[in-house]
Amino acid sequence: MKTVLIICSLFVFLIACEDQKKEKFEEELVVNAYLFANSPVNWIYINKSVKFGSNIANEPVNNAKVSITWNKEVFLLENNPLIPGNYKYNFEDLKIIPGDEYVIDVVYEDKNVTGTTTVPYGPKNLVSSADTIKIDVQRNSPSNQVLFQWDNSDFDYSTVVIRPESENQNYIWDDKFTNSNAYWLSIPSLSNYRVFTDFDIKYYGTNVLVVYSANLEYVNMFNEFDQIDLFSKNTNLENGVGIFTAFSTDSVQFFVAPQK
Repeated sequence: MKTVLIICSLFVFLIACEDQKKEKFEEELVVNAYLFANSPVNWIYINKSVKFGSNIANEPVNNAKVSITWNKEVFLLENNPLIPGNYKYNFEDLKIIPGDEYVIDVVYEDKNVTGTTTVPYGPKNLVSSADTIKIDVQRNSPSNQVLFQWDNSDFDYSTVVIRPESENQNYIWDDKFTNSNAYWLSIPSLSNYRVFTDFDIKYYGTNVLVVYSANLEYVNMFNEFDQIDLFSKNTNLENGVGIFTAFSTDSVQFFVAPQK
C-alpha cells in the first residue's frame, strides 16, 4: 500500500504547527478519510485544527468515536495507538465494494462530522506500450515515450502514480532534468491514457504504474486546495473540513534499464 501514502499525503498531514500568538482562532475538526476498493479500512485520520490568522496548528485526535455505515450496518473503528490521529477497522466483515455507498460519522466533544461517498468502479484493462524501457542518461532530451492506456467506459476521474517496486532501487537522475520526488503523481483527469518520457521515471529496475479512479470530491479538493490556509474550503463533509472519499485501482509493471 505504499502508493496509498502518495495519494493521501496531499491531505493527511497538511497542517503544520507554528508558534504564534493565538488570537482570534477558529477550531475545526479535520477529517481525512480514504476507502480503497477491496482493501482494509485503515486510512482514516482525525485532527483538531486551531486557526489563527493565516496559520493553522494541528493536533491529532485520538479519542473520537468513528464509525462507517455500509448496507445499513454500523462498523465502529478503533484508534491506532501507533499512529496519532489514525483510525482503522480490525475485522474483515466491512467490505469496500465498487458501486456501494458508505457513510462516515465522527463524534468528538460537541462536534459531529458526517460524510458520504461511493466507491468508483475503477479502471479496466490497463496496458503499457512497452514492457522494458532503456534510458540514456547522457542525453539532454528524452529518448522514450511510453503510452499507458485503460478502459474508462464509466467516465471516472483518475490520477496516476509511478513508483519503484521496492525501496532499495537505484535512482536514475541527478535531478538536472527532473525533480527530486521519488514518485510521479498526475493531476486528476477524465483521460483514459498517460504518456510518459524518460524524465518522468525515477528508478532503475521494476517500476509500477498505478491508476486510481477518483470521485468528484477528491478532484474538487485537489483543484481548490488552499495553499494559504493549508486545507481546501471545498469539502463533502457536514460540520467539519477535509474529505471522505474512495478509490479503485489497477496497476501494471514495467522494467527500466540503462542504455548501453
